[in-house]
This record gives sequence, structure tokens and C-alpha cells, in this order.
Amino acid sequence: IKAGEEILQCYGAHSDAELLRTYGFVEADPQGNPCNQLLISRSAVLGVLQAKFGEKSPKAAARLAKRLQLSAERGLVLPAYSVGVHGAIPPKLLTLVQVASMGAQEYAEYAESDMIELGEEMHIIGTDHAEVVTGAILEILAKAEEHYPKELQCSTQRQRWAKHVREVEVGILRLARAYCVTMGCEESDSDGSEDE
Repeated sequence: IKAGEEILQCYGAHSDAELLRTYGFVEADPQGNPCNQLLISRSAVLGVLQAKFGEKSPKAAARLAKRLQLSAERGLVLPAYSVGVHGAIPPKLLTLVQVASMGAQEYAEYAESDMIELGEEMHIIGTDHAEVVTGAILEILAKAEEHYPKELQCSTQRQRWAKHVREVEVGILRLARAYCVTMGCEESDSDGSEDE
């Protein structure tokens, strides 16, 4: 390296939140950081599932506990679920909600199968189950949003970066809502008739 030659440091593929937390700065990229993500905590997910599917009766609580146990064994219960910059719902989160809300017959078939992730292929648009799954995911996203402050003081550079990170993550949250609503809506053919 010659005297006065610029040396560049690569920090690796990190979200703005990771860069700020680990290195104390955020790279101002007008294109946006493709590594940005929204993290949804396990407690937010399980809290919504418990409220929606486990609080109606002791039998409902036992049924949900059994489903969550199988989901954990299949690797669906994670410490956090990462929603990327485009807002797509992670397949493991979608499957976890699908399993928690299945009817008895569907659950028995799933439990007997080797399937782990069901994902969008099993999300039959326009069905009652799809509406329940969509509603639960929207509630999970609302729960995730609760931890974001509405206002941030921005007197220092670090506080301005923190505000930027919050705005990026709230933007991903909005995209995830739109994705979820689109995923749960009925599709139409080009001639205007609904798919069956």
C-alpha cells in the first residue's frame, strides 16, 4: 500500500440496524440497503397465536400447545422471523400460523406427513382458512409495530440514524401488510370471473 492510498473496509452484508448497533453508523445509500429487514419476535408471534387460538377453552389451549410442539420439532418456532425489504411473509411464519389455525382433519394430515413448510402453495385464496391466516398475520404485524416509538429525538447523528432505521423497518412492515392482504384476497381471471 502506497502512502496516501485510500484503504476500503468491507463490513459485510448487514442491515442498517446491524450496522448502527455493531459499528455505530449507517451507510447513506440512495438505492436502499438490500440487507434491511424487519424482525418479528417469537413472543409477538406466540402471543397473537395464543390470544387467537388458545384462549377460548382449556381444550383450545391444549390443542394449540400440541400444534406448537410439533411446529417446534419441525423447526418452525424461531427466536425471530425476518421479513426482507420486499415485505414477503417468511414461509416458516406463514406455516406456523397455518398449522395453528388448521381444522382437525387438516392438522392430522399435516402431522402424519413429512411436510415442514406449507407456504403460499397451501394458502388457498378466498377460503375461510386463508382469511383466518391473513387476519392472524396482520395481528402479528400490528404487535410487531407496537415496539416502534412514534417520535424520536434527533439531536445527534446517531439519533438521526436510529430514526432512519425505524423508518426503513416501518416501511418494510407496511409492505408486509400489503403483501399479506394481497395474499389473502381472491384472485380474478382476466375475463373478470373468480378462480375456483
